[in-house]
Amino acid sequence: MKTIKAIRELLSMTQEELGKALGVSQGSVSAYESGVASIPVPNAIKLIEVAGGKGFPLSLDQIYGRAGIVTPTRKAKPTTQEVSHG
Repeated sequence: MKTIKAIRELLSMTQEELGKALGVSQGSVSAYESGVASIPVPNAIKLIEVAGGKGFPLSLDQIYGRAGIVTPTRKAKPTTQEVSHG
């Protein structure tokens, strides 16, 4: 499933890194990406948690290709502005 690869690349993770985060092998991640195997729902939920921790909110619909993946914009850190008192 190309969606899993796109998500993994958005997260800047290797297949091995994503596999460790999901508790599966690199080969399983490869199988998800190529469409040989479908990502099980419990692993998809872990993927949502991993992505959320990196600032990329996802839904099951996005993971399973029912909704597009929008590259989220990360919130800018608030800045303090100096106020001049005249």
